[in-house]
Amino acid sequence: MKKTEAGAATAAPGDTLHTLEALEAALGKASLSDAEALFEGYAKAALVKEGSAVATPRISTDAARIYGQAYDFLARATDEQLDLLPAFNKDWLRVAVWTAGEGDRRYGQKAEQASERATRQGAAGAAAEALQRAGEAKRDQLHVALVSLAGGVPELLTAVASAYGTAADVPGSISAQVTLARGWLTKPPGKMAARLKTSRITAAWLAKADEVATGLRGASTAAAATRSATPVSSADVDHVDGLNLLLLRSVIAQFEAAHQSDPAIPRLVFNSLNSHVHRAHHAPRTPPTSGGDAPPKA
Repeated sequence: MKKTEAGAATAAPGDTLHTLEALEAALGKASLSDAEALFEGYAKAALVKEGSAVATPRISTDAARIYGQAYDFLARATDEQLDLLPAFNKDWLRVAVWTAGEGDRRYGQKAEQASERATRQGAAGAAAEALQRAGEAKRDQLHVALVSLAGGVPELLTAVASAYGTAADVPGSISAQVTLARGWLTKPPGKMAARLKTSRITAAWLAKADEVATGLRGASTAAAATRSATPVSSADVDHVDGLNLLLLRSVIAQFEAAHQSDPAIPRLVFNSLNSHVHRAHHAPRTPPTSGGDAPPKA
């Protein structure tokens, strides 16, 4: 068979073309707890580690083909043949098919989230850069104006320098300078009242400067929000991938054992996952209880 898309495969002569979506529609829904119940004793961390080693579309490709063959067999199997598969039935297959479809859905959701997040970060970043430039300009305009209003009075110049603060904190610098200027407008020190009359430092002008600082803080909050954790994480995808690998191994093993008694029962084999199965051939088959560092998905 040849892969066409995640969850679908082309049919060889004599095969029926199946997709995970079509199989799920025929067999019905299930849940993650149904799949986990089939493999009680397997730690989630170990499943995540196992699933992280394989790309989800490779699992989906083999699952669509293998489960499709199992589905076709069940439709024509005799009671004697079913007795050779004592732990396998349509209900078991329903859970396996749904779990494979869930792996596809989580994989797709994570890819969409990554694309949407990149778009949001790009837009937020461009807006933040524009606001940052406007903020730096407003900070410097305030600073020059306040230095001018301070004249040569040391105490006033010290207050201006203190309000300016650090160059890194642009919104803080704007707000502190606005606060200082408002105080001078309310109660001009020394002979500053005469200098204020020739300036454009008014309550309205300062209010607009304060809006720039508020906008800068809002842009920073928006940018932080786009960096927050996504609803579907890599671990969420890898957990289901790990379950799917166990489900596939189990159905293949059951059909292999039955085939030894009745060659009319098909042997189900890996295709897309061959390389992964070969690497894992000597791995312990006892239920893993912990997980360590995993290789990147292949």
